[in-house]
This record gives sequence, structure tokens and C-alpha cells, in this order.
Amino acid sequence: MTGFVSVGPLGLVGPPLARTSFIEVVADHRETEDALFEWAQTAANPGTTGKILRTLRGSASARPPGFAKVRDFWRMDCTALDEPVPHRDELTLHAYPTAATSETTWITIINEAFAEHWGGYVPWTPQRWRDRLETDLGGGPQLLALRDKEPAGVLLSRIVELEDDGAQPTGFIEVVATHPAHRRTGIAEYLVRSALTRFAAAGVKRAVLLVDRTSESRSAAVYQRCGFQPTFTYDVWERPASELSTARES
Repeated sequence: MTGFVSVGPLGLVGPPLARTSFIEVVADHRETEDALFEWAQTAANPGTTGKILRTLRGSASARPPGFAKVRDFWRMDCTALDEPVPHRDELTLHAYPTAATSETTWITIINEAFAEHWGGYVPWTPQRWRDRLETDLGGGPQLLALRDKEPAGVLLSRIVELEDDGAQPTGFIEVVATHPAHRRTGIAEYLVRSALTRFAAAGVKRAVLLVDRTSESRSAAVYQRCGFQPTFTYDVWERPASELSTARES
């Protein structure tokens, strides 16, 4: 096998998006990559009005033809997992499942936190929540923070094996969501530090996450305070699907 391609709503750039097809291409040779990329654009049904094609490339990779760079993402790594979590009287932490709240509460926090997410966020549904819980999370913590007994934030994670570390268990933080009514109160940092200590207790020695470096929420700064450092930069490229349709017609 010299390469593969996938096309769909999911990717390493966050949750499913309403009008975005994410294209991922991995190939051993540039010629193979170009051929797979052309096929992927055709498979993405570019006739849909308002549809965006999006792809993610390492910052050293060549610009995909016809695409424009829209932003960049950092992969961030952390090895300081067993730092103590500062106590806060107004915050209580619960791990899923918990009698403190219903599943609907978790879903509502995530949806309201990402309602204005760049790219057109597709809300979580109860079925999507159940589907996620049925996958292999590897023992990763799923955490809910209450602030003065009010649901304030959610962190979702899993424990995976990454090839760049000899397939050692790695904590992957997938979602950090703060309810809009509780932003700028340290909820995200509290959740991340709590997850790191739980990773350490499970024998995990490294945690990773992906973050929009230019996000207005300043998420990257929060993660840096928790000990994460950028280790790799991905460029995010987009093109309107209508451009592809027009080019074919001409």
C-alpha cells in the first residue's frame, strides 16, 4: 500500500461540521498524494451549496492546489502529569457516570460551549453521546465540573497508543468545554489539571491535545499553564466546493 484517503465530516480539526467535508490524504509519494487528493475532491459531492472542503497538513507540507490557508493548529504535549490540582471551594468534580447530573447536562454544556465554533458546529445528540461511550476509551477520564453546584464544564478524553512514542499509552484530551456563563473562571484549567493527575494514576506518562492556535478563547494559553508545549504545527486549508464545480464546468 502506498497511500490512503478518507473523506467525511470528521477529522483532527474538532467536531463534525455542518457543511464541511474533511479530506485526509496519506501517501508515500507526491504523485500518489495528488491523485488521491483529486479523487477525494470528486467524492466530496462538491455540488452542495455553501459546502467547504477542508484539509489538514503539516506546516512543512506543500500547499494543496486550489486551497487557501485559513488558520493553524498546534499539537501540544505534556509530561508533567502528577502536579497537584489547586483546591477551589466553589468547584466540585464528577466522573462519568454520576448521579449529580443527567447525560443531558453533559451534552448541553458541550453544545452551548461550541455553539459559535468556527466552521459551523453540529450539535451533539443523545445517540452520538451513546455511540462515543460505546467506543474504546482506554480508561480515559470523562469529567464534569460544577461551580457553586451549577454545571460549568466538561472534559472528554481517552487513552490511546501513538506510534511516535513507541506505542506507549498516551492520554488524549479530545474535548474541553466551558459553559458560556462560567467562562474566564478557570474551569478549563481545573478540568485539564484534574485529567492529567488521573492519567498519571493510570500509569500514563504523556498527554496530548490539538488546539486552534488563534482561537479567541485563548485555549492554547490555558494549556501552556497546565504544562503543555507545542510540538507540531498543522496548517488548515479550505476551498469552497463551488469553485471546484465551476472549474469542472469550464
